[in-house]
Amino acid sequence: KSSAAIRAVFRPFADLVCVRIGTTYDELVDIAAEEGLVDPGDMTPRQWAWWMKSRWDARHIEPVTIRFYNDRFVRLSERITEDGDMVMLAVNMTRAMRREKTLQEARNKAEAASRAKSAFLANISHEIRTPMNGVLAMAELLAEGERDAEQALCVDTIRSSGEALLVIINEVLDYSKI
Repeated sequence: KSSAAIRAVFRPFADLVCVRIGTTYDELVDIAAEEGLVDPGDMTPRQWAWWMKSRWDARHIEPVTIRFYNDRFVRLSERITEDGDMVMLAVNMTRAMRREKTLQEARNKAEAASRAKSAFLANISHEIRTPMNGVLAMAELLAEGERDAEQALCVDTIRSSGEALLVIINEVLDYSKI
């Protein structure tokens, strides 16, 4: 079992002859940084190596996820034993990180679509309501003037139909916002 653990630890360093059994943690971190085996993120490789080594000085070592050059992710969890020895668990997080990235991209797309829909509804709401309010205002003006019975019926029909249509437009637009 220990040989399997050793192979797993040394796998990222497979092509480097300077890495062998007996290589210290500090040496592995320096080599990983210098050879570009890890993505140091916003840090320089030297800063990353210093940070990784200084983590062991903490009383409680926070787990860290490392991204390797080949887009593989490994989560390291270290603990100091009562005897002062260090125990490290390395878990391959590549699938989980890829799944998380896919979910984040899908969420971003959904949020963008929601923003586009909201902008469209705000715009279409204005574009539909404004002319309908104009029709109703004109019907009100016609209703105030002199007219015969047939014209009065037509104006009342325009006004009541416009008001009914405006209610429907408002309900459809309000429902679509939900």
